[in-house]
Amino acid sequence: MMIWELAFSQPDAMHRLEWVRMTLGGTIFVLSRMPPYGRFYTENEATLYGPGSWLPPLGRLQPLLRTAVSILALLVAVGLGGLGTAVALLLAFGLLDRYLASLSPRLWNNLFHVHLFLLGYCIARAAPLLAPPAQAERLASFMLTAMQLQVGLVYLLAGLSKLRVGGLEWFTQGRTLLASTLFRGTALGHRVVAVPAARRAMGLASGVFELGAPVLVLWPAMHPWLAVMAISFHLGVLLFMRISFWHLWVFFPALFIAP
Repeated sequence: MMIWELAFSQPDAMHRLEWVRMTLGGTIFVLSRMPPYGRFYTENEATLYGPGSWLPPLGRLQPLLRTAVSILALLVAVGLGGLGTAVALLLAFGLLDRYLASLSPRLWNNLFHVHLFLLGYCIARAAPLLAPPAQAERLASFMLTAMQLQVGLVYLLAGLSKLRVGGLEWFTQGRTLLASTLFRGTALGHRVVAVPAARRAMGLASGVFELGAPVLVLWPAMHPWLAVMAISFHLGVLLFMRISFWHLWVFFPALFIAP
């Protein structure tokens, strides 16, 4: 059965979204305590906003906003405050992250799925207040499906961007992997990419996974296997290249494995 056949009828969708909610709270709390949201932002704020900027500098309000996001994230993680807390976190983290995006646009892009997942959860939680139980459950299923498809889209775009920039040689030659690993990778990664056959195999495996993962998302029966493969892939990248992308794969148990 394909994912679109289950789009409005995934079993226990709201229960599974509660696992997503716990992951969201924990993820946003950790992100909010990371250096880019702390002194790094404060020390560079003056260089970000000129007279024409539509975002006024936060100044001393930035630490307060950051603290509010951390507290709200913890409340969401443990399930306190319900829909109101989740909506407040959606707005507060969106504002905090939007300010940081002025400093590091790549980070904004990398976290886009977190904002979408939180928005989807808020919509699903609001549905029982506005619709009959059966309709609310259908909407919860649709939101869960949309989150799963978003994961597939992330990998599809990653694979296509590599094809666009480097063509098939990105996957068959491994030159980009060599440069990236030598620049910031681990000692183990340096030893592995020094072997031409090994780095070509890594490039090919990367292409197969990133272009194959969106296909596996379409088959719900394959979701547990997809989660295991994806987490293993990212742990391998972390082991060799010091790139974890943890704020994506940490959602996979909730989205693809949770009963």
